Amino acid sequence: MDQYIQPLISALIVCLVGALSYTLKKAADAGIAYMQSKLSATNVQLFRDMASTVVRSMEQNPAFKDLEGSLKKERSIVALTDYAKQIGLPVDTAFVDKMIEEAVQIMNSELGESISWLGGEPTIVTPGEIK
Repeated sequence: MDQYIQPLISALIVCLVGALSYTLKKAADAGIAYMQSKLSATNVQLFRDMASTVVRSMEQNPAFKDLEGSLKKERSIVALTDYAKQIGLPVDTAFVDKMIEEAVQIMNSELGESISWLGGEPTIVTPGEIK
């Protein structure tokens, strides 16, 4: 009888080790997938913030003042596509375009709120008029 119990226990141990290994591998795969989704969400937020920065820069920087809106958008798309490559975020032109449009709408909304808070239409003041 002892001759049957020892191989049976050995086989049971091998099965348990195999099941444990399989479970650990599945848990590790799930953990990796979770971390990748979190990193992707973080990268998308970084990209959204960068789109806002680029749009504001195109609007406020004197070097881009004389550019038409379509040229500003084209340069923004190039800059943001390069940034996406740097952070390892796969993007297409439609996504970049959507982020630029979102940033423009937010900027215009904030500008409108600022103008209404100031109480009327914006006034251009030259540096000589400031005292």
